[in-house]
Amino acid sequence: MGGKIIALSFFTVLLSAATVLITSAVARPLARVYEVDTEPWKTDAAAEMASGLFNFVIPVLVWGLIGLMIAVLTRSSGTAIGVGIGWLLVVEGLISIWAPDITHLLPGGTLSALATGGTADLSWASALGLTLLYGAVAAFVSLFAFRNRDIVS
Repeated sequence: MGGKIIALSFFTVLLSAATVLITSAVARPLARVYEVDTEPWKTDAAAEMASGLFNFVIPVLVWGLIGLMIAVLTRSSGTAIGVGIGWLLVVEGLISIWAPDITHLLPGGTLSALATGGTADLSWASALGLTLLYGAVAAFVSLFAFRNRDIVS
């Protein structure tokens, strides 16, 4: 199980970094087309790129860990994908209707807040803390369930 978590982390970081680099390469030409001022991009480009990469990698990695946890608990990657998408699109949407005050504390709201650098409801630091908590719980549950599972052929 540890190897799966390491592989998940490695490929998440690798593909997220590639995504950020490709997005950055496409951003400047698109900014010219849509007449977006790019002057601020010249002063702190490296710091902004690192911040953007961090704010993108961590939520994606935690979503992966949550998916791994669901897959381990259900023994099905298809179920993990379905439950993950269903939770994000249906369950969190319904909760936002019934209890809008807690939506930002749910995994989707928390990870989105971290990815966008914080929101009015959840600061970046709080979003980071909750995101790391969600990731730690998902990793712990995955490891615990896998370790204590009966082996069947």
